[in-house]
Amino acid sequence: MMEVKSQQSRLWQPRKRDEREHTTRRWGKSDDQKRVQDGNDLNGRLCFSTCDCDIFFNFDNTYKVIRISKSRKATTPLAPNEGPPLSTRDSDVLMLSMLATLAKVDRFFLRRLLNTVKTLEMEWNQQTVQFLSESFLGTLSPQPEPRRRAEKNLSDAADTPNYGPAVLRLVAETSVDEQIRQCASVNFKNHLKTRWVPSSVTRIPDGEKEQIKTLIVPLMLSTTPRIQAQLSEALAVIGNHDFPKLWPDLLPESTISLETAINADDITSVNGVLTTVNSLFKKFRYQFKSDPVLLDLKYCVDNFAAPLLSTVESISGKINAAARSVATVRQLIEAQILCCRISYSLNNLDLPAFFEDNADKWMNEFKNYLTVRYPDIEDGDGDGLSLVDELRTGVCENLIHYMEKEETLFQKYLKEFVEAVCSCISIAKP
Repeated sequence: MMEVKSQQSRLWQPRKRDEREHTTRRWGKSDDQKRVQDGNDLNGRLCFSTCDCDIFFNFDNTYKVIRISKSRKATTPLAPNEGPPLSTRDSDVLMLSMLATLAKVDRFFLRRLLNTVKTLEMEWNQQTVQFLSESFLGTLSPQPEPRRRAEKNLSDAADTPNYGPAVLRLVAETSVDEQIRQCASVNFKNHLKTRWVPSSVTRIPDGEKEQIKTLIVPLMLSTTPRIQAQLSEALAVIGNHDFPKLWPDLLPESTISLETAINADDITSVNGVLTTVNSLFKKFRYQFKSDPVLLDLKYCVDNFAAPLLSTVESISGKINAAARSVATVRQLIEAQILCCRISYSLNNLDLPAFFEDNADKWMNEFKNYLTVRYPDIEDGDGDGLSLVDELRTGVCENLIHYMEKEETLFQKYLKEFVEAVCSCISIAKP
């Protein structure tokens, strides 16, 4: 049940004479005038009145009914509209359609009414799951009319408070079809791109942002790769504006989760954490040097450089131990690729002291990535060879970066890496 603030309920004050006459005529008893108090009647309906029309919103757990009455015209009832009682978007469409045909209502009235209706929140319940699932499924329809209707429903619902957290919860709902969840993840990503920025006209409230931050990271660790890719882009949007100052707990918690996952041999969770961190650190590739940016970079290096090196070394050992398990080796190679990307991001603006001090360890790992072959992956069916090539490309990008930043430091490793790269090229020749 919704509560309407007193200042919202008094947006439209009917003339006393009109109110008395209309109420007597509408309800049949003058005593029923007492049913409307501060914009709510005793049944919990939202009641707004003007000298032109009265609008009654009746809500319960399964349906809602809109009735619009006008002076000297009969009340026009609408059939029960099945759907989530928390969503008012379908009500808005019906209401405006009725108003357009029944009354000459001024634009000011409509604008104030819709602003009040939009304060209704999208609560998480079975009706919300059904509404969002049907809407996202409708956007995939090959028929233009159902598709446009579903897109319009979602566009309107996006203005409802708690829409973002509700969509993210739908993505996490394993009972929902994978196709619907993937479609929801794309919608969620686009929702954040247009509304997370503080300067946005329709910005996401701070309370919703905290809900999203709480939900998105655990979901990154457990969802499928396709959905994970969409959530990764959404995380990048959040990171560009909030990380690390407005999200200080994220990196320490991610470090703990990474260590726990490695010790438990949970490579899926390892890749989830690394994907999260990679999304957050990408911003250092595209920013110019400045004191605030370098402070953020120092924070990331201080908190994650050591765990990153430890992860790289641990993954190499796990690959040797799981040499004959193709599925496990594939996951571990994907983890190595993510580690290379994170390393590149942390070294892009400058070469931190930690990487200089541990250059021998990093170069030894990079050399292994270039020289070790994975015959079951490379010679098998599918995209195994392209996966290994992606890893070696990431290594070469890091090596080029080291040469550009610290040529003197890298000089002693140059000969062995030239030989390793030439070996890769000779193997790749048909």
